[in-house]
Amino acid sequence: GGDTNADSTATVPEPDDWRNLRLYGSSHNDSYMANVIIRYARWNLDIRDNDIVIDSLFSAHANSRGVYISDASPTINNSEIHSNPVGIYVRGDSSPVIRFSNIRDNQTAGLQSLTSTPITAVNNYWGHESGPFVEDSRALNLSGQGDAITMSSGFVEYDPWLTDRTGILLGDVSESGMISAFDASLILQYLVGLVDLTGSQRQAADVMGTGTVTAMDASFILQFVVGNISGFPGMGRRVIEQDLLAGLTMHLEGNEAFYDLIIELDGERPAWATELILDFDPVAITEIERLDTPADEKLTFVSNRTDGQYLLAGATADPLTQAGNLIHLRMHFDAEVDLRGRQLFSLEHFRFNEHDLTSLLEASVTSASDELTNLPDEFALGSNYPNPFNPSTTIPYQLPVEGQVTLTLYNLLGQRVETLVQEQQRAGFHQAVWDASRHASGTYIYRIEVQSNGGETFRDIGKMILIK
Repeated sequence: GGDTNADSTATVPEPDDWRNLRLYGSSHNDSYMANVIIRYARWNLDIRDNDIVIDSLFSAHANSRGVYISDASPTINNSEIHSNPVGIYVRGDSSPVIRFSNIRDNQTAGLQSLTSTPITAVNNYWGHESGPFVEDSRALNLSGQGDAITMSSGFVEYDPWLTDRTGILLGDVSESGMISAFDASLILQYLVGLVDLTGSQRQAADVMGTGTVTAMDASFILQFVVGNISGFPGMGRRVIEQDLLAGLTMHLEGNEAFYDLIIELDGERPAWATELILDFDPVAITEIERLDTPADEKLTFVSNRTDGQYLLAGATADPLTQAGNLIHLRMHFDAEVDLRGRQLFSLEHFRFNEHDLTSLLEASVTSASDELTNLPDEFALGSNYPNPFNPSTTIPYQLPVEGQVTLTLYNLLGQRVETLVQEQQRAGFHQAVWDASRHASGTYIYRIEVQSNGGETFRDIGKMILIK
């Protein structure tokens, strides 16, 4: 399947693209083969007069036979032999031993024996829990729905067989025998609760070898599929560690109608994968909307909402390197629900690339929820402090609802000295600081005016003394 003739994507691998990998001669009986993938040949692996030991062979999509054995007695363990016309073909004076392998989806037969000597093929998975289909009266299994075993004058010992596949092919989450973008998709769906994975599927998904399935595993699979990497960290590929929060910031902002959680990148650190779980109050929050970000051009995102949880996972084979928002979630509040005293949302889990950053960000999210729910019952303008002051003082005020706020300072002649605040502000407790370094000693008046979104108006004044 390699682009050896430089025609880019015009190269499509086909069975019989090449002849075979040959192992000939008893003088090489001490040979050993492990972790070898052979595909698209005429006979993928041709073994003659050789007793090689083979572990973790991957033989698929041959034009004729996945493994051809002639006058040889190899031992084949823990291998994947599938999607060939004949999986294993045995002839001549051969007594191979085949164990703990997955022999499946071969069209004519999983094992075809034309030898008079016995073949041991126990503890293999034949593509179905009912075992191989065998119509030979010496070892009948007509109810078998797996690959067929055919015999001539010899005998194949295949019982007991395995009722499920054995071995783990890292990255093969679908357990199809191939690694594809679909395997990465299954990981993302699993992370957001749309599908479940068996124990063996989770082991195959953990290509980083961390013991945990993450969106970064999906990214590595995508990178492998497009040829950017040749193996996985779980196979020994080194992962370069990075500073945990370098180039990553979180913003929390909103009003009485909605609240935004934004995670932003500065472009200095590539984004390969991310995942997030947000707990929320389903009574107070009617909808969680994921807004478009620059990351959508690179990462594939999958999301799911359950009763009280929002789950999101994304991964890419081509990293996002530009500055901008990675995640932008908008939580819409029910206008009929009083938010006071409720736990609106909290961060259950957040991972960026291979790092779990939950503990570094959850406090900020919890504080934002507390700030939203700890709302005043009425408008109020507090007394500045300290008073008298030199050179700065703080003016507190509170808003039970969102509104347009104007906070203005005047001298005793009624002349405007400075406008401290003139903006739309959300409900909550606020304060403004006045630095009077450039002003003369004396008495000043501060005046607040609020026009709420609902039409309410609030005005009040206070007095403060600057002494230099």
